Amino acid sequence: DLIIGCFTNYGWSTVQYWANSVDTCGFNGDRALVFYNADAHTIDRLESLRFDTYGFDPATIIEGFAYPFPFEVMAHRLYVYFDYLTKLPNMAQDGQSRSD
Repeated sequence: DLIIGCFTNYGWSTVQYWANSVDTCGFNGDRALVFYNADAHTIDRLESLRFDTYGFDPATIIEGFAYPFPFEVMAHRLYVYFDYLTKLPNMAQDGQSRSD
């Protein structure tokens, strides 16, 4: 199981509510947050709550499109999710567990 989120330009004072709710609800699966422009304190706090953090660069994403499309994190997050997921270890053929 994986829960994944995305944010840009947020600090711990904003992200903490979402991150702590994942922790408080008892979710025991994998946790990930992809982000752009977050400070070290925020990343450290997320990692202490067992979140895998994955930074991205909007300029790189925009270059990949064949048409003009201004960066909007809500639109481009799906591309970043795909990029993150393709870098995870392979899933077992039955889809039940990750090989580490």
